[in-house]
Amino acid sequence: IKLDEYVKEAQIEKYRFDYVRQKIYIQSGDQLIRFVLGSRDITVGENYYKLSSPVIFFESQVYIPSDFLDLKEGKNLVIQKNLSDNSTLTKPPPGPPAKQKIEGIRFFTHSTHTRIVLDTNVYIPYRETESDSEGMIKLYFDNTAIDLTGPIIVNDGVAKDIQIRKTDSGVNIIINTDSKYKYKKLLGLKYKPYRVIIDLYKTDAISSNIPLQSEDMRIKTIVIDAGHGGKDPGAIGDGGLQEKGVVLSIAKELAVLLEKELKVKVIMTRSKDEFISLRKRTEIANENKADLFVSIHANFNYNKNTRGFEVYYLSRYASDDEARAVAAFENGVIKLEDQKTQDSVRNILWDLISNQFENESIELAGCIVKNMKSKTSFPSNGIKHAKFFVLYGATMPAVLVEVGYLSNPVEAKFLKSPYSQKKIALAIFEGIKEYKIRYEKKLN
Repeated sequence: IKLDEYVKEAQIEKYRFDYVRQKIYIQSGDQLIRFVLGSRDITVGENYYKLSSPVIFFESQVYIPSDFLDLKEGKNLVIQKNLSDNSTLTKPPPGPPAKQKIEGIRFFTHSTHTRIVLDTNVYIPYRETESDSEGMIKLYFDNTAIDLTGPIIVNDGVAKDIQIRKTDSGVNIIINTDSKYKYKKLLGLKYKPYRVIIDLYKTDAISSNIPLQSEDMRIKTIVIDAGHGGKDPGAIGDGGLQEKGVVLSIAKELAVLLEKELKVKVIMTRSKDEFISLRKRTEIANENKADLFVSIHANFNYNKNTRGFEVYYLSRYASDDEARAVAAFENGVIKLEDQKTQDSVRNILWDLISNQFENESIELAGCIVKNMKSKTSFPSNGIKHAKFFVLYGATMPAVLVEVGYLSNPVEAKFLKSPYSQKKIALAIFEGIKEYKIRYEKKLN
Protein backbone atom coordinates (compact mmCIF):
# COMPACT_ATOMS: atom_id res chain seq x y z
CA ILE A 1 0.00 0.00 0.00
CA LYS A 2 1.14 3.58 -0.62
CA LEU A 3 2.38 5.18 2.56
CA ASP A 4 0.96 8.57 1.57
CA GLU A 5 -2.52 7.06 1.27
CA TYR A 6 -2.22 5.38 4.67
CA VAL A 7 -1.07 8.63 6.29
CA LYS A 8 -4.03 10.48 4.78
CA GLU A 9 -6.67 7.86 5.65
CA ALA A 10 -5.33 7.29 9.17
CA GLN A 11 -5.16 11.05 9.72
CA ILE A 12 -1.57 10.88 10.89
CA GLU A 13 -0.51 14.17 12.44
CA LYS A 14 3.26 13.86 12.18
CA TYR A 15 5.08 12.12 9.34
CA ARG A 16 8.67 12.55 8.12
CA PHE A 17 10.67 10.86 5.36
CA ASP A 18 14.41 11.19 6.04
CA TYR A 19 15.60 10.78 2.45
CA VAL A 20 19.29 10.87 3.27
CA ARG A 21 19.11 8.16 5.93
CA GLN A 22 16.28 6.32 4.11
CA LYS A 23 14.06 6.18 7.21
CA ILE A 24 10.36 7.01 7.64
CA TYR A 25 8.96 8.27 10.95
CA ILE A 26 5.22 8.31 11.78
CA GLN A 27 3.73 9.69 14.99
CA SER A 28 0.52 7.71 15.56
CA GLY A 29 -1.11 8.82 18.80
CA ASP A 30 1.50 8.43 21.52
CA GLN A 31 3.57 5.92 19.51
CA LEU A 32 6.47 6.60 17.17
CA ILE A 33 6.65 4.17 14.23
CA ARG A 34 9.89 3.82 12.29
CA PHE A 35 10.40 2.12 8.89
CA VAL A 36 13.67 1.64 6.99
CA LEU A 37 13.66 1.45 3.19
CA GLY A 38 14.70 -1.97 1.94
CA SER A 39 14.08 -3.60 5.33
CA ARG A 40 11.26 -5.74 6.77
CA ASP A 41 12.00 -4.52 10.28
CA ILE A 42 9.94 -1.77 11.92
CA THR A 43 9.69 -0.40 15.43
CA VAL A 44 6.49 0.71 17.14
CA GLY A 45 7.33 2.51 20.35
CA GLU A 46 9.83 0.21 22.05
CA ASN A 47 8.67 -2.95 20.28
CA TYR A 48 10.31 -4.50 17.26
CA TYR A 49 8.35 -6.25 14.47
CA LYS A 50 9.08 -7.99 11.19
CA LEU A 51 6.80 -7.52 8.17
CA SER A 52 6.24 -10.02 5.38
CA SER A 53 8.30 -8.03 2.85
CA PRO A 54 10.54 -4.95 2.83
CA VAL A 55 9.46 -1.34 2.55
CA ILE A 56 10.21 -0.10 -0.99
CA PHE A 57 10.56 3.21 -2.84
CA PHE A 58 9.21 3.13 -6.41
CA GLU A 59 8.42 6.01 -8.78
CA SER A 60 8.67 8.60 -6.00
CA GLN A 61 6.32 6.66 -3.70
CA VAL A 62 7.01 4.72 -0.51
CA TYR A 63 5.16 1.38 -0.34
CA ILE A 64 4.68 -0.60 2.88
CA PRO A 65 3.51 -4.24 3.13
CA SER A 66 -0.24 -4.53 3.67
CA ASP A 67 0.24 -6.67 6.79
CA PHE A 68 1.26 -3.45 8.53
CA LEU A 69 -2.50 -2.80 8.74
CA ASP A 70 -2.89 -6.11 10.58
CA LEU A 71 -0.31 -4.86 13.05
CA LYS A 72 -2.34 -1.71 13.67
CA GLU A 73 -5.39 -3.90 14.32
CA GLY A 74 -3.46 -6.20 16.67
CA LYS A 75 -3.37 -9.20 14.33
CA ASN A 76 -0.94 -11.79 13.07
CA LEU A 77 2.42 -10.11 13.69
CA VAL A 78 4.87 -11.41 16.25
CA ILE A 79 6.62 -8.99 18.59
CA GLN A 80 10.24 -10.13 18.44
CA LYS A 81 11.81 -8.18 21.27
CA ASN A 82 11.45 -5.19 23.55
CA LEU A 83 14.10 -2.65 22.64
CA SER A 84 14.26 -1.05 26.08
CA ASP A 85 15.34 -4.10 28.05
CA ASN A 86 15.95 -6.76 25.36
CA SER A 87 13.44 -9.05 27.11
CA THR A 88 11.56 -11.52 24.94
CA LEU A 89 7.82 -10.89 24.72
CA THR A 90 6.70 -13.55 22.30
CA LYS A 91 8.76 -15.53 19.86
CA PRO A 92 7.90 -18.21 17.29
CA PRO A 93 9.29 -21.67 18.04
CA PRO A 94 12.79 -22.06 16.59
CA GLY A 95 13.01 -24.11 13.41
CA PRO A 96 15.90 -26.34 12.38
CA PRO A 97 19.08 -24.40 11.52
CA ALA A 98 19.53 -23.69 7.83
CA LYS A 99 22.12 -26.03 6.37
CA GLN A 100 25.27 -24.52 4.97
CA LYS A 101 25.36 -24.68 1.20
CA ILE A 102 27.73 -23.91 -1.66
CA GLU A 103 25.34 -22.39 -4.19
CA GLY A 104 27.66 -21.80 -7.13
CA ILE A 105 31.23 -21.94 -8.41
CA ARG A 106 32.69 -19.37 -10.81
CA PHE A 107 36.13 -18.58 -12.17
CA PHE A 108 37.81 -15.61 -13.86
CA THR A 109 41.09 -15.62 -15.79
CA HIS A 110 43.23 -12.49 -15.32
CA SER A 111 46.64 -11.63 -16.73
CA THR A 112 48.34 -12.25 -13.37
CA HIS A 113 46.13 -14.87 -11.74
CA THR A 114 43.03 -17.03 -11.88
CA ARG A 115 40.24 -16.33 -9.41
CA ILE A 116 37.86 -19.07 -8.27
CA VAL A 117 34.78 -17.99 -6.32
CA LEU A 118 32.57 -20.29 -4.25
CA ASP A 119 29.22 -18.57 -3.57
CA THR A 120 27.63 -19.71 -0.28
CA ASN A 121 24.35 -19.07 1.53
CA VAL A 122 26.09 -18.21 4.83
CA TYR A 123 29.63 -17.77 6.04
CA ILE A 124 31.13 -21.29 6.05
CA PRO A 125 34.41 -22.00 7.85
CA TYR A 126 36.67 -24.27 5.81
CA ARG A 127 40.01 -25.95 6.18
CA GLU A 128 42.69 -26.86 3.70
CA THR A 129 43.42 -30.58 3.84
CA GLU A 130 46.40 -32.64 2.73
CA SER A 131 46.57 -33.02 -1.03
CA ASP A 132 46.78 -36.38 -2.75
CA SER A 133 49.28 -35.16 -5.33
CA GLU A 134 51.47 -32.18 -6.20
CA GLY A 135 49.57 -29.27 -7.70
CA MET A 136 46.29 -30.20 -6.00
CA ILE A 137 44.45 -27.86 -3.59
CA LYS A 138 41.82 -29.43 -1.32
CA LEU A 139 39.33 -27.43 0.74
CA TYR A 140 36.93 -29.19 3.11
CA PHE A 141 33.57 -27.69 4.15
CA ASP A 142 31.98 -29.48 7.11
CA ASN A 143 28.18 -29.85 7.38
CA THR A 144 27.76 -28.35 3.93
CA ALA A 145 25.59 -29.27 0.95
CA ILE A 146 26.06 -28.66 -2.78
CA ASP A 147 23.87 -29.45 -5.78
CA LEU A 148 26.64 -29.16 -8.38
CA THR A 149 28.40 -32.31 -9.52
CA GLY A 150 31.41 -31.14 -11.56
CA PRO A 151 34.01 -31.27 -12.82
CA ILE A 152 34.24 -27.63 -13.85
CA ILE A 153 36.83 -27.33 -16.61
CA VAL A 154 39.12 -24.27 -16.48
CA ASN A 155 42.24 -25.11 -18.55
CA ASP A 156 43.71 -21.58 -18.58
CA GLY A 157 47.28 -22.63 -17.85
CA VAL A 158 46.95 -21.92 -14.12
CA ALA A 159 44.06 -24.21 -13.18
CA LYS A 160 43.01 -27.39 -14.94
CA ASP A 161 39.67 -28.08 -13.32
CA ILE A 162 37.58 -27.94 -10.15
CA GLN A 163 36.37 -31.26 -8.73
CA ILE A 164 33.50 -31.70 -6.27
CA ARG A 165 33.52 -34.62 -3.81
CA LYS A 166 30.51 -35.04 -1.53
CA THR A 167 30.85 -36.92 1.76
CA ASP A 168 28.38 -37.92 4.48
CA SER A 169 29.49 -34.96 6.57
CA GLY A 170 30.38 -32.27 4.04
CA VAL A 171 32.00 -31.33 0.74
CA ASN A 172 35.54 -31.43 -0.62
CA ILE A 173 36.41 -28.88 -3.31
CA ILE A 174 39.49 -29.99 -5.23
CA ILE A 175 41.37 -27.65 -7.55
CA ASN A 176 43.88 -29.24 -9.90
CA THR A 177 46.47 -26.66 -10.91
CA ASP A 178 48.53 -26.46 -14.09
CA SER A 179 52.14 -25.68 -14.97
CA LYS A 180 51.87 -21.87 -14.62
CA TYR A 181 50.58 -22.02 -11.03
CA LYS A 182 52.96 -20.58 -8.40
CA TYR A 183 51.09 -19.72 -5.18
CA LYS A 184 47.60 -19.06 -3.81
CA LYS A 185 45.64 -16.68 -1.58
CA LEU A 186 42.45 -17.70 0.24
CA LEU A 187 39.74 -15.46 1.66
CA GLY A 188 36.36 -16.27 3.22
CA LEU A 189 33.96 -13.31 3.43
CA LYS A 190 31.98 -13.18 6.69
CA TYR A 191 29.37 -10.75 5.34
CA LYS A 192 26.98 -10.70 2.40
CA PRO A 193 27.55 -11.68 -0.33
CA TYR A 194 29.04 -14.73 1.41
CA ARG A 195 31.77 -16.42 -0.61
CA VAL A 196 35.15 -18.07 -0.53
CA ILE A 197 37.72 -16.60 -2.93
CA ILE A 198 40.75 -18.55 -4.14
CA ASP A 199 43.34 -16.59 -6.13
CA LEU A 200 45.90 -18.71 -7.99
CA TYR A 201 48.91 -16.66 -9.08
CA LYS A 202 51.11 -17.46 -12.07
CA THR A 203 54.70 -18.67 -11.99
CA ASP A 204 57.58 -16.32 -12.82
CA ALA A 205 58.98 -18.84 -15.30
CA ILE A 206 58.72 -17.09 -18.67
CA SER A 207 60.35 -18.17 -21.88
CA SER A 208 63.74 -16.46 -22.26
CA ASN A 209 62.94 -15.29 -25.78
CA ILE A 210 59.90 -13.32 -24.56
CA PRO A 211 60.68 -9.93 -22.96
CA LEU A 212 59.52 -9.56 -19.37
CA GLN A 213 56.44 -7.33 -19.30
CA SER A 214 56.13 -6.79 -15.55
CA GLU A 215 56.33 -3.02 -16.03
CA ASP A 216 53.02 -3.15 -17.92
CA MET A 217 51.38 -4.76 -14.90
CA ARG A 218 52.26 -1.92 -12.55
CA ILE A 219 49.86 0.82 -11.52
CA LYS A 220 50.40 3.55 -14.10
CA THR A 221 47.01 5.26 -14.52
CA ILE A 222 44.67 6.39 -11.74
CA VAL A 223 41.27 8.03 -12.22
CA ILE A 224 40.20 10.48 -9.50
CA ASP A 225 36.48 11.21 -9.45
CA ALA A 226 35.27 14.36 -7.68
CA GLY A 227 31.64 13.60 -6.83
CA HIS A 228 28.64 15.62 -8.01
CA GLY A 229 29.19 18.94 -9.87
CA GLY A 230 27.30 21.46 -11.97
CA LYS A 231 23.56 21.28 -11.37
CA ASP A 232 24.16 18.62 -8.71
CA PRO A 233 25.60 20.29 -5.57
CA GLY A 234 25.63 17.09 -3.52
CA ALA A 235 25.25 17.49 0.23
CA ILE A 236 24.91 21.03 1.59
CA GLY A 237 26.27 21.78 5.05
CA ASP A 238 26.38 24.66 7.49
CA GLY A 239 26.54 28.08 5.83
CA GLY A 240 25.67 26.62 2.44
CA LEU A 241 28.96 24.72 2.09
CA GLN A 242 28.50 22.47 -0.96
CA GLU A 243 29.92 18.99 -1.34
CA LYS A 244 30.76 19.47 -5.03
CA GLY A 245 33.24 22.26 -4.26
CA VAL A 246 34.88 20.60 -1.28
CA VAL A 247 35.54 17.30 -3.04
CA LEU A 248 36.81 18.99 -6.21
CA SER A 249 39.44 20.85 -4.17
CA ILE A 250 40.52 17.61 -2.46
CA ALA A 251 40.60 15.76 -5.79
CA LYS A 252 42.84 18.41 -7.37
CA GLU A 253 45.28 18.27 -4.45
CA LEU A 254 45.32 14.48 -4.64
CA ALA A 255 46.00 14.52 -8.39
CA VAL A 256 49.04 16.77 -7.91
CA LEU A 257 50.47 14.47 -5.23
CA LEU A 258 49.97 11.33 -7.31
CA GLU A 259 51.60 12.79 -10.40
CA LYS A 260 54.50 14.36 -8.51
CA GLU A 261 55.31 11.60 -6.01
CA LEU A 262 54.25 8.38 -7.75
CA LYS A 263 54.92 9.49 -11.34
CA VAL A 264 51.61 8.04 -12.50
CA LYS A 265 49.16 9.37 -15.06
CA VAL A 266 46.15 10.93 -13.34
CA ILE A 267 42.83 11.48 -15.09
CA MET A 268 40.12 13.50 -13.37
CA THR A 269 36.50 12.84 -14.31
CA ARG A 270 35.94 16.56 -13.83
CA SER A 271 38.39 19.38 -13.15
CA LYS A 272 35.78 22.15 -12.95
CA ASP A 273 32.22 22.70 -11.76
CA GLU A 274 30.37 20.61 -14.34
CA PHE A 275 27.79 17.82 -14.29
CA ILE A 276 29.05 14.34 -15.22
CA SER A 277 26.66 11.37 -15.28
CA LEU A 278 27.30 8.42 -12.97
CA ARG A 279 27.82 6.04 -15.89
CA LYS A 280 30.25 8.39 -17.65
CA ARG A 281 32.57 8.45 -14.65
CA THR A 282 33.47 4.75 -14.77
CA GLU A 283 33.40 4.84 -18.58
CA ILE A 284 36.21 7.40 -18.41
CA ALA A 285 38.21 4.99 -16.25
CA ASN A 286 37.56 2.01 -18.51
CA GLU A 287 38.29 3.90 -21.74
CA ASN A 288 41.64 5.02 -20.35
CA LYS A 289 42.48 1.53 -19.07
CA ALA A 290 42.91 2.89 -15.56
CA ASP A 291 44.47 0.72 -12.88
CA LEU A 292 42.57 2.35 -9.97
CA PHE A 293 39.36 4.38 -9.59
CA VAL A 294 38.86 6.57 -6.51
CA SER A 295 35.64 8.57 -6.08
CA ILE A 296 35.65 11.35 -3.46
CA HIS A 297 32.53 12.51 -1.60
CA ALA A 298 31.43 14.24 1.61
CA ASN A 299 28.62 12.91 3.81
CA PHE A 300 25.46 14.33 5.41
CA ASN A 301 23.20 13.37 8.31
CA TYR A 302 20.27 15.16 9.93
CA ASN A 303 21.85 14.26 13.25
CA LYS A 304 24.55 16.94 13.44
CA ASN A 305 26.51 14.90 15.98
CA THR A 306 27.27 12.20 13.40
CA ARG A 307 30.95 12.27 12.48
CA GLY A 308 33.70 10.37 10.72
CA PHE A 309 34.94 9.10 7.39
CA GLU A 310 34.33 5.78 5.68
CA VAL A 311 35.46 4.03 2.51
CA TYR A 312 33.09 1.97 0.34
CA TYR A 313 33.45 -0.69 -2.31
CA LEU A 314 30.78 -2.05 -4.65
CA SER A 315 28.46 -4.84 -3.53
CA ARG A 316 24.90 -5.83 -4.36
CA TYR A 317 24.26 -5.89 -0.59
CA ALA A 318 24.68 -3.00 1.85
CA SER A 319 26.83 -3.66 4.91
CA ASP A 320 24.29 -1.88 7.14
CA ASP A 321 21.35 0.55 7.07
CA GLU A 322 23.67 3.55 7.11
CA ALA A 323 25.59 2.25 4.09
CA ARG A 324 22.29 1.65 2.28
CA ALA A 325 21.20 5.21 3.05
CA VAL A 326 24.48 6.75 1.88
CA ALA A 327 24.29 4.81 -1.40
CA ALA A 328 20.67 5.91 -1.90
CA PHE A 329 21.67 9.55 -1.42
CA GLU A 330 24.67 9.35 -3.76
CA ASN A 331 22.62 7.42 -6.34
CA GLY A 332 19.87 10.07 -6.17
CA VAL A 333 21.75 12.15 -8.75
CA ILE A 334 20.28 9.82 -11.39
CA LYS A 335 17.15 12.00 -11.26
CA LEU A 336 19.18 14.78 -12.90
CA GLU A 337 20.28 12.58 -15.79
CA ASP A 338 18.51 12.02 -19.10
CA GLN A 339 15.81 9.36 -19.34
CA LYS A 340 17.95 6.96 -21.37
CA THR A 341 20.66 6.96 -18.72
CA GLN A 342 18.10 6.56 -15.93
CA ASP A 343 16.58 3.55 -17.68
CA SER A 344 19.97 1.91 -18.25
CA VAL A 345 20.92 2.27 -14.58
CA ARG A 346 17.54 1.00 -13.35
CA ASN A 347 17.95 -2.07 -15.56
CA ILE A 348 21.17 -3.12 -13.84
CA LEU A 349 20.71 -6.73 -12.73
CA TRP A 350 22.36 -6.34 -9.35
CA ASP A 351 21.96 -10.02 -8.53
CA LEU A 352 24.16 -10.90 -11.51
CA ILE A 353 26.96 -8.49 -10.66
CA SER A 354 30.30 -10.21 -10.18
CA ASN A 355 32.82 -7.72 -8.87
CA GLN A 356 36.02 -9.31 -10.14
CA PHE A 357 38.16 -6.81 -8.24
CA GLU A 358 36.39 -7.06 -4.90
CA ASN A 359 39.45 -8.34 -3.03
CA GLU A 360 41.64 -5.60 -4.46
CA SER A 361 39.00 -2.95 -3.74
CA ILE A 362 38.78 -4.11 -0.12
CA GLU A 363 42.57 -3.95 0.21
CA LEU A 364 42.67 -0.46 -1.34
CA ALA A 365 39.89 0.68 1.00
CA GLY A 366 41.82 -0.70 3.97
CA CYS A 367 44.97 1.21 3.02
CA ILE A 368 43.02 4.47 2.70
CA VAL A 369 41.17 3.94 6.00
CA LYS A 370 44.46 3.24 7.79
CA ASN A 371 46.07 6.46 6.55
CA MET A 372 42.97 8.64 6.97
CA LYS A 373 42.80 7.45 10.57
CA SER A 374 46.43 8.29 11.30
CA LYS A 375 46.66 11.57 9.39
CA THR A 376 43.33 13.31 10.08
CA SER A 377 41.39 14.12 13.24
CA PHE A 378 38.19 12.46 11.97
CA PRO A 379 37.00 9.23 13.61
CA SER A 380 36.97 6.17 11.37
CA ASN A 381 33.71 4.44 10.47
CA GLY A 382 35.70 1.75 8.67
CA ILE A 383 35.21 -0.10 5.40
CA LYS A 384 31.65 -0.56 4.14
CA HIS A 385 29.94 -1.78 0.98
CA ALA A 386 26.74 -0.98 -0.92
CA LYS A 387 25.21 -0.51 -4.39
CA PHE A 388 26.94 2.61 -5.66
CA PHE A 389 26.04 3.29 -9.29
CA VAL A 390 29.24 5.31 -9.71
CA LEU A 391 31.34 2.19 -9.00
CA TYR A 392 29.31 -0.13 -11.22
CA GLY A 393 31.10 -1.32 -14.34
CA ALA A 394 34.62 -0.37 -13.24
CA THR A 395 37.12 -2.89 -14.64
CA MET A 396 39.69 -2.15 -11.95
CA PRO A 397 39.81 -1.83 -8.14
CA ALA A 398 37.37 0.96 -7.27
CA VAL A 399 36.42 2.68 -4.02
CA LEU A 400 34.31 5.62 -2.86
CA VAL A 401 35.70 7.76 -0.02
CA GLU A 402 33.29 9.73 2.19
CA VAL A 403 35.78 12.17 3.73
CA GLY A 404 33.56 13.50 6.53
CA TYR A 405 30.17 15.02 7.41
CA LEU A 406 29.26 18.48 6.10
CA SER A 407 26.31 18.36 8.51
CA ASN A 408 28.64 18.25 11.51
CA PRO A 409 29.77 21.81 12.43
CA VAL A 410 33.25 20.70 13.50
CA GLU A 411 33.91 18.60 10.41
CA ALA A 412 32.31 21.17 8.08
CA LYS A 413 34.72 23.81 9.36
CA PHE A 414 37.61 21.40 8.81
CA LEU A 415 36.42 20.43 5.30
CA LYS A 416 36.06 24.08 4.29
CA SER A 417 39.69 24.88 5.12
CA PRO A 418 42.18 24.65 2.20
CA TYR A 419 44.84 23.47 4.67
CA SER A 420 42.58 20.65 5.86
CA GLN A 421 41.66 19.72 2.29
CA LYS A 422 45.37 19.25 1.57
CA LYS A 423 45.66 17.13 4.71
CA ILE A 424 42.83 14.84 3.56
CA ALA A 425 44.32 14.62 0.06
CA LEU A 426 47.66 13.62 1.60
CA ALA A 427 45.99 10.88 3.68
CA ILE A 428 44.22 9.42 0.62
CA PHE A 429 47.47 9.69 -1.35
CA GLU A 430 49.36 7.75 1.33
CA GLY A 431 46.67 5.07 1.23
CA ILE A 432 46.94 4.72 -2.56
CA LYS A 433 50.74 4.73 -2.30
CA GLU A 434 50.67 1.92 0.28
CA TYR A 435 48.33 -0.15 -1.89
CA LYS A 436 50.54 0.42 -4.96
CA ILE A 437 53.62 -0.75 -3.08
CA ARG A 438 51.82 -3.87 -1.83
CA TYR A 439 50.41 -4.69 -5.26
CA GLU A 440 53.66 -4.26 -7.15
CA LYS A 441 55.57 -6.25 -4.54
CA LYS A 442 53.38 -9.22 -5.46
CA LEU A 443 54.41 -8.84 -9.11
CA ASN A 444 58.03 -9.32 -8.10
